[in-house]
Amino acid sequence: MKINLKNPYRQAIIPIGLILLFHISLKLAWLVGLMTPDNFQHYWISMFAVVMVFIMFNPILGLSAPNTNQYIGKSSTAYIFIVVMGALSTYLCTKESILQKPEMKAIYIVLTVGFLVFTSIINLMKVIVEWSKQNDEKHR
Repeated sequence: MKINLKNPYRQAIIPIGLILLFHISLKLAWLVGLMTPDNFQHYWISMFAVVMVFIMFNPILGLSAPNTNQYIGKSSTAYIFIVVMGALSTYLCTKESILQKPEMKAIYIVLTVGFLVFTSIINLMKVIVEWSKQNDEKHR
């Protein structure tokens, strides 16, 4: 089975699945007694780690996208969906909202800025390559 990862929506399936897998595993560890209830930060950390991996690889996979603006729009929507699903999953497991955790809210902001910066860098790289191709053709 081959998964086409050129579509950001399909890319989003993997992080959402990993977040749910990690949260179920942490919940089972808590039920078995391997983890105490005061370690709820593990849910947040596992979600942020998965989101960070998406932030790193999504722009790289976007280099081959034929329409950059459309890819960035879909990537942004996929990022928002991953973050919302992760926050919802974390809330269901811990009964702690993101509004109750100011340090986690700050991490969300940092990750979102990082996503925007990485996406902008990739977009800028594509614009520079296209400009240099056009400039090279003029001089030949």
